[in-house]
Amino acid sequence: MMTRTLILVLGLAVASCVASGQATMGVDTTPVVYQNPPQPRVETYGTRPGFLFIKGRWNWQNGQWVWAAGHWERERAGYAWNEGRWEQRGNRWEWIEGTWAVSSAPPPVTAQGNEPPITAQGGVTVSSEYPSAAPPPLRAENQAARAGFVWVSGRWDWKAGNWAWVDGHWERERANQAWVAGRWELQGNRWIWVEGRWEKGGPVVRDHR
Repeated sequence: MMTRTLILVLGLAVASCVASGQATMGVDTTPVVYQNPPQPRVETYGTRPGFLFIKGRWNWQNGQWVWAAGHWERERAGYAWNEGRWEQRGNRWEWIEGTWAVSSAPPPVTAQGNEPPITAQGGVTVSSEYPSAAPPPLRAENQAARAGFVWVSGRWDWKAGNWAWVDGHWERERANQAWVAGRWELQGNRWIWVEGRWEKGGPVVRDHR
């Protein structure tokens, strides 16, 4: 009888640990919603050495807004957290997932021969203006494979009312991450730049366009 009681107590303890671990994970939400999200709730939190507080957010689930409380995540050396947000685009709201980004760019590594310099980030920042005209066709960039690096293709940037070409560049591969190329996306009557990013899982995808 004592043995059965001990097994039951251990089983309940394991189940409790599993539930606690799942509570800190992110909550899925419908990425596009046609209803304004409520104002974020005020969350009071202190400081925790070595950790960063990720603020809570509203999620759209089963036809209604549901609040997901914030949580702590370990800090990442050399990286800064960009908060996720609901962004209005036309008559709809889209969820932009929060990401870790390099907090400061190291100086470019001088390339040898005719190779472009190596950088540590996913390209340059595109203008915050929203063009109404479609971007021109991408320019051809012929780059041979380079061991340990990924070629991030050039792109069109919208500057001072005109399209300006930004050359591609090399980036170091990241273990167990794949590069997803950025793109111009038509949303309503204007073009929005969707930034390229690194994603976990899968082989590294070389961005040759």
